[in-house]
Amino acid sequence: MIAGMSASITGGDVFEIRVAEDQYPSGSTELTRFAQQEKKESARPALTGVVDGFDGYDTIFL
Repeated sequence: MIAGMSASITGGDVFEIRVAEDQYPSGSTELTRFAQQEKKESARPALTGVVDGFDGYDTIFL
């Protein structure tokens, strides 16, 4: 919702960042442990898409 509002105000584009394999647990505690392990391993999961013309953007909101 906030991404849509930001895009509407700024005239920007919206791109949803999604991982190729959704292996993330749904529980809060399990997800936190999983994320900590990924951080420890400097994990970089594959994403499902790319932003066309990424180099043409001056400002990016995450």
